[in-house]
Amino acid sequence: MKTIIARTAAAAALFTLSGCATLTGGDLVSGELPVGQIVVQNSTGITINAVTISKCSAMSHGLSRLSSNLRRGQSRSWQVDSGCWDVQAGYGSSNGYQTANFSDIQVRGGRRMQLTVTGPQGGPVREF
Repeated sequence: MKTIIARTAAAAALFTLSGCATLTGGDLVSGELPVGQIVVQNSTGITINAVTISKCSAMSHGLSRLSSNLRRGQSRSWQVDSGCWDVQAGYGSSNGYQTANFSDIQVRGGRRMQLTVTGPQGGPVREF
């Protein structure tokens, strides 16, 4: 009986969250718009262990998109719809946990936006 109740509760939770882009940050590619790319480059001396990417209109940044940590000098890229995106990169430091914020990043189809994390204020943004 406990197993049935637990499975039912888990199924209900998944159903409730299945359409909730607020929790996950939403899909990066819809298939309906031209696609560009966001590249996060780590130029700090600290390992980045979380990167969130969400549309500017989203209520939350959602979950980390990293599958493994991003060490100094490394970069990761994600395909995204063209449009406005918010990106956060999180890392631990001697001052606690820091977050570099990149807000209102405009991605155009066929173009690449490189976000260089240099510290908590973010860093340079370049389009290629």
